[in-house]
Amino acid sequence: MGAGGQFTINGEVGRVVTRSLSGIDPVDLAPIERRTDTDTYSLGSAYNRNLGEWRLSATLDANRTDSDSRRDVATGAGSERALSRVWSASQKNTLAGSLFVLPAGDASLTLDAGYDWTRIVSSDTRTALSTRLTRGNLNGGASLSVPLASTREGFLDAIGDLSLNLGGGVDHLSDFGTLADWNSGLTWRPTERLSLQGSYLVREVAPGLAQLGNPRIVDVNVPTYDFATGRTVLASVTTGGNPALRAETQRDLKLSVSYDLDLFERANVLVEYFRNRSNDTTESFPLLTPAVEAAFPGRVTRAADGTLLAVDRRPVTFAERRSSRIRYGFNLFGRVGKPAPEGQGGGGPRAPAAGAPGPAQGGPAPAPGGPPAAAPGAPGGMRFDPAQFDAMRTRFCATPAGETPDLTGVPAPMLERLKGPDGQIDPARIAALRARFCNADGTPNLASGPRRFDPAQFAALRAALACGVEGAQPDAAALPAEIAARLKRPDGTIDEGRLAELRTRLCAIPAPAPTGPEQAGPERRSGGGAPGGQGGGPRGGGMMAMMGGSDGQGRWNLSLYHSIELANRAQIASGGPVLDLLAGEALGESGVSRHTLQLEGGVFHKGIGTRVSANYRGPTTVRGSGLPGSSDLRFGALATFNLRVFVNLEQQKWLTGDGGPGIWKGTRFGLAVNNLFDARQRVTDQAGAVPLRYQPGLIDPVGRYVEVELRKMF
Repeated sequence: MGAGGQFTINGEVGRVVTRSLSGIDPVDLAPIERRTDTDTYSLGSAYNRNLGEWRLSATLDANRTDSDSRRDVATGAGSERALSRVWSASQKNTLAGSLFVLPAGDASLTLDAGYDWTRIVSSDTRTALSTRLTRGNLNGGASLSVPLASTREGFLDAIGDLSLNLGGGVDHLSDFGTLADWNSGLTWRPTERLSLQGSYLVREVAPGLAQLGNPRIVDVNVPTYDFATGRTVLASVTTGGNPALRAETQRDLKLSVSYDLDLFERANVLVEYFRNRSNDTTESFPLLTPAVEAAFPGRVTRAADGTLLAVDRRPVTFAERRSSRIRYGFNLFGRVGKPAPEGQGGGGPRAPAAGAPGPAQGGPAPAPGGPPAAAPGAPGGMRFDPAQFDAMRTRFCATPAGETPDLTGVPAPMLERLKGPDGQIDPARIAALRARFCNADGTPNLASGPRRFDPAQFAALRAALACGVEGAQPDAAALPAEIAARLKRPDGTIDEGRLAELRTRLCAIPAPAPTGPEQAGPERRSGGGAPGGQGGGPRGGGMMAMMGGSDGQGRWNLSLYHSIELANRAQIASGGPVLDLLAGEALGESGVSRHTLQLEGGVFHKGIGTRVSANYRGPTTVRGSGLPGSSDLRFGALATFNLRVFVNLEQQKWLTGDGGPGIWKGTRFGLAVNNLFDARQRVTDQAGAVPLRYQPGLIDPVGRYVEVELRKMF
């Protein structure tokens, strides 16, 4: 939509039918069947454009979900029914760009504002009551990245690169009032190899509307382990929403150290420390241990002889959660295959992306010495012309040291960084830039040029984000390890909000055509590092650095991390006992493992990619009551592996021949295998027996899951 503007829209209609067995009929002891029909309707749109040196992104999403769940009751008595209908709409606006120029580089600012609306209506035939909840959320926030010292700009470079990040926001919820959040962080790179980061976040979070208002559903005769007696019994289990949940306050601290190594193409080791302090947390109903039953006596029903009859597992509010852990590991990156001949690039010639101006479409070529051409999606529309960059570097090196070279054609942002506080060109900054551009003998230093853009890696990233595939969800497991690390919360899980924002930003950039080295453009970077505190230097792990060079070579990566839980405690009620989740207490089904391992690796070359991820969770023990008949449970260690393989068929010449992709254009084959070795956790009591509730088929009914995909984009 005009120069630098793009609008996308997509819609989806989906229907999922689920049949499951839900308990046992008390009359004829036959299994009770439940059928759930879920219909979804969604519409999404995004608008992106450049506003001078700023980038505007706006999204609008609307969804409706209808759920109809029917469960048979006693023979001949018909069925119970639970209905739920959820409407939601979300509008988000983001404006990002350079706010002002400091001696250490550009200070970047990101502003966001939006409105979210959700309504849920639910009912069930057991109570003949309906729940109607509506929430409006008017929200806004800002994030500022300020470079304080920069070796690139020659400002306080004795201490290295130092940047400060500040952010905050408010959410005004119609049902919870105003909730606030703020965060701060420092990124310090004292040497080229060493990077240190620290961040602190405080935020208030309301429980989800579904957690508050989902319909109440009761399943009868569900196998349930009773820690009080050490037996598996058939009990009624209630699920649904809890309107009494409260808003949560989270306080997260993160400290990290990264050091780059001279291995392969790139490598680094990373050590991180996380600490969380939260109050009034919303939790799923925990494992029914004696301590939990004592804290929530109204959620448990027993017969006169103590037999467990029913458990209400709707969400609850805990007074306090405290946890801390250390995570350390390494990342390795390398190349596969031989470089392509000079001028051919990584993927061979291709037609320009749709809508991209080119010679055949009348797109103007940059005038010699004129301003650089704009790249779609580049911040501020800025993109260097490599020929102009080389000419500028040559001029700097040809000018005798101590003199000011001809600055004609130097991009305005760079020109601003060459000025001193008085607004005039600073000879010291000219000298610092010349030192980077030129060798000791005054010849151009070709190593000082910008890194090349790798279309193959960018295509793989877009594929992982499911760009252009209506209704598809991003595959976080297929993201490069460096990017996935930036999307994770302090607890190590993927932040879906950050993932959605990344997808919106990158999918708005048209897929570039692979080009030769003479056409590749450099990365634009602030002197103090990229927003969010991620460095962008040669070893900074920036996204463009991850993409590597457009030389026809493939890429591989491998990462391995070990997490050690230092503390994990929960206080269910104010003034009540504190549960130590590392010493026999439990909230989830198997307690908290002190040791976990995460492995990720992948290879991408010539349109063929594969990724392997693995997770290991150490053994845990959940204590019983200690009374006669009760038993501790031991949950064994568990290691699972997932495999992803895909082939872009349009890039396979053995299939397409020399005439181009033809019918194979936009076609991709994929294979996904979850739990590759069909591993299941083993649970035993003190006698070494496996309780009925923890039989492998009940813990994980699916086991290995295989998915084959053939996708064609038109």
